Amino acid sequence: MQARDGQWREAAGLVLVRQRPGSAKGVMFITIEDETGIANLVVWVKVFENIAGSCSAPA
Repeated sequence: MQARDGQWREAAGLVLVRQRPGSAKGVMFITIEDETGIANLVVWVKVFENIAGSCSAPA
């Protein structure tokens, strides 16, 4: 799945890794997996603020 800057994409899967390094200025890096493979996500601060419950709460 590829997207140009500013385009939205939806993805679903099991979260393998969620990282929010202090040096990343609030950017979150998430790795998810489903039956077809893995995907690496970059979640920007403004997006994270809107979906924080989905990224932080256990399923």
